[in-house]
Amino acid sequence: MAETIPSQSALAPLGLEARPWPEDAPVRMEEHAHSGKLVLRGDHRDSDFMNAVRGVLGMTPPLVPLGSMMVKGRVVLWLGPDEWLIACPAGAETALYAELRTALNGVHAALVDLTDAQTIIRISGPRARDLIAKGCTLDLHPHTFGAGHVARGTLAHAQITLLQTAGDGEAGSPAFDLYVGRSFAQHLWRWLEDAAREYPGGTDPA
Repeated sequence: MAETIPSQSALAPLGLEARPWPEDAPVRMEEHAHSGKLVLRGDHRDSDFMNAVRGVLGMTPPLVPLGSMMVKGRVVLWLGPDEWLIACPAGAETALYAELRTALNGVHAALVDLTDAQTIIRISGPRARDLIAKGCTLDLHPHTFGAGHVARGTLAHAQITLLQTAGDGEAGSPAFDLYVGRSFAQHLWRWLEDAAREYPGGTDPA
């Protein structure tokens, strides 16, 4: 039997586990490594497609720009009129992929597992929005971009998908998940870490 080699965190070489951020920092960052990530494409006007997806996920994929939905630990992000990113807990992606492939058998659709191709950088704290806005052109004003909103763009020359996971009045004040390709993850982390040094109050990791 072939040996299964566990995948390494995209940011493991930076030794982040030994450099925790202070709880009272205006910006806190952490990697959510190995979270499952599947990209699904299909025609939302096709009832067979929508019924198959709904039967597996227990939800109707969001159909409006900037939308996302969460059910039972799974988050579905709207990426385009016929494209969604499904995030799930680490280790659950293989079974979810198999369920969706079975349900979509005979249906015009595409499903790709991007779990090892991307990682998630979570940014939270009172200045999290300001930090991200430094390097991207997205309109992140809280009246425009709030909890549950999704957008694709570039941050410090890296392609990202951005999800706001907590609003300004919630714990974390606010919080964002940045989905980024492995090849850009270390560059983006270093850029964010350097950009966060502007904010007083212990933003440097211990």
